[in-house]
Amino acid sequence: GHLGGVGIDVFDPEPVPPDHPLLDMEQVVLTPHCADMTPEGVDLLNEGAVDNIIAFLEGRPQNIVN
Repeated sequence: GHLGGVGIDVFDPEPVPPDHPLLDMEQVVLTPHCADMTPEGVDLLNEGAVDNIIAFLEGRPQNIVN
């Protein structure tokens, strides 16, 4: 198979180093970690934040990392 093109939104590391070979490829579309910045994506992010705050205030903290 042959890959005709690619779109990439997240990189490791970020930001992409200025000498990265992907930056010179015509069949590659790079976006600055913003693919979820649609009205729907923002709504989901806001709903998740509100749900986490309510859960925390009710003594049920979510997404705990230790």
